[in-house]
Amino acid sequence: MNIRVLIVEDEPPIQRSLKKLIENINPSFKVADTAFNGDEAIEKLKHSDFHVVFTDIRMPVKDGFHVLNYINNHNLEIIPIILTGFEEFEYARQAIQLNVLDYLLKPVDVDSLTKLLDQIHNQLSIKFECHDSDSYKTSSTAIMHQIQHYLEDHIKEPITQQSLAKRFGFTPAYLSRLFKKEVGMSPTEYLCTLRITRAKELMQQNPHILTKSLAPAVGFTDPFYFSKTFKKITGLSPKTYKEEMKK
Repeated sequence: MNIRVLIVEDEPPIQRSLKKLIENINPSFKVADTAFNGDEAIEKLKHSDFHVVFTDIRMPVKDGFHVLNYINNHNLEIIPIILTGFEEFEYARQAIQLNVLDYLLKPVDVDSLTKLLDQIHNQLSIKFECHDSDSYKTSSTAIMHQIQHYLEDHIKEPITQQSLAKRFGFTPAYLSRLFKKEVGMSPTEYLCTLRITRAKELMQQNPHILTKSLAPAVGFTDPFYFSKTFKKITGLSPKTYKEEMKK
């Protein structure tokens, strides 16, 4: 497997060091090109194909957010990783909203980079198997089933699409597309359905259970939001549902 990488970093020593680390840690990764600012990176993205982009955030001319927005707005099948310093952590939080898979703190830690490259390698292995439709279907189906089982076993935990994607080595958008293709709904919708199904079971076991006790028992921190979601899925409020059960 040949994974093409673009590094966007305005400091030459960091750029060279990261290139060397990436290719030494995992030979499947090849730093195909580099850029020193957002404008230069976008030009390279227009004319070449990459699988992964490592981008700094604060750069001259155009910053890393321009690169991330370009990737999102053009629906490029690229895994973005941001490079940031401790003093720029707020930028990292903002970048997570742009479907960034993860971030690396500078100076880059070898162990963190190794784990991240393994994660990316696993994700792209599935994508590359698209050339063999049967094996791709088998691989993606198996992983989506793993995710289903994970959600079923952890319905009380505070799971977000971002945390789920990171756990299984995907970007949130890519995971959502794969999951919806396999299951027919997004991971968030599936988790809500599981939680409401469990809530109905608990109400049948204990018809007198209060909504404020029921909500956290199935993973909702806000009883009002639980009631709203319950009605959206079942067509009835929790109170009306319990009354209907008595008939």
